[in-house]
Amino acid sequence: MNLYRDFLTYIRSSFSGPSFDEIRLALRTAVRSLSDLKRYDGTPFVFHSILTARIVAEEIGLGRNSVVSTLLHDVARLGRMTPDEIVRQHGSECAGILRGLNQISAVDPKTSTLQADNFRELIVSYSTDPRVILIKMADRLEVMRSLESFPELKRNKKAWETLNLYSQLAHKLGLYGIKSEMEDLSLKYLEPKEYGHIVRKLSESDAARQAFIASFVRPVEERLHALGIRYKLKSRTKSVYSIWRKMRKQRVPFEEVYDLFAIRIIIDCPPDQEKMQCWSVYSVVTDFYTPNPDRMRDWISIPKSNGYESLHTTVV
Repeated sequence: MNLYRDFLTYIRSSFSGPSFDEIRLALRTAVRSLSDLKRYDGTPFVFHSILTARIVAEEIGLGRNSVVSTLLHDVARLGRMTPDEIVRQHGSECAGILRGLNQISAVDPKTSTLQADNFRELIVSYSTDPRVILIKMADRLEVMRSLESFPELKRNKKAWETLNLYSQLAHKLGLYGIKSEMEDLSLKYLEPKEYGHIVRKLSESDAARQAFIASFVRPVEERLHALGIRYKLKSRTKSVYSIWRKMRKQRVPFEEVYDLFAIRIIIDCPPDQEKMQCWSVYSVVTDFYTPNPDRMRDWISIPKSNGYESLHTTVV
């Protein structure tokens, strides 16, 4: 019962009173309609709906209708609630989202690169409402987080689909955290020995890496502070999948993957000063560390087609 209580506590704190009431109604419908179904580990099948709805609300940041539709997705997919009933209880918007989700669920991914490309295009074509594809991403992420309980053949199939279909869609949507988690979880089941090796190596070198990052950013932060530039600094270690892919591509061991971490400096300034301040930060970084000109990427002068603006560089 903790799962239900925690979910409702989160929803109550994050949504208005009327929205909370509608989400709670959808939850009750899902619990009642799916009560005879179990997951592979013996837990109620509705747990999948609840955990996916939590991802939709908390990690992706979608609203009431998306959460309601997520809770009712399997109810509608299994025909345990008619479209008319959905419209009556929750409105035509939820019914439309569920129609798109059901269309995607009816498509069977095939395990070939060409068919993977076709599958991604088909999913996008069904998702006239962008919330549909975002909910589908959350649905697949929850499946991957629970994959340990699946039979081996299903695990491998889900992992392949996620790596070749869903993680690439997540990348196109700008869901980079979800993309990385999907890739890492897929690798965990598709290449368990290599995944375990990289995880162990990262764990063994974590303390030294954190100390190195701290010493690396110290002079940069001091200079930025002196210049009066407002910013947020984030550091992250390269994902397990990214390290594995680089090891394979360059045919090198873990110890010879040198760009294991990245630093992100996010500028906080008026829009008309963004380009100038980004170049100022770049100048500060390269005052202390030598840049590799072959690794420079300027998406400030020419932003990406999706609006992304940033400077990327690798330094020694």
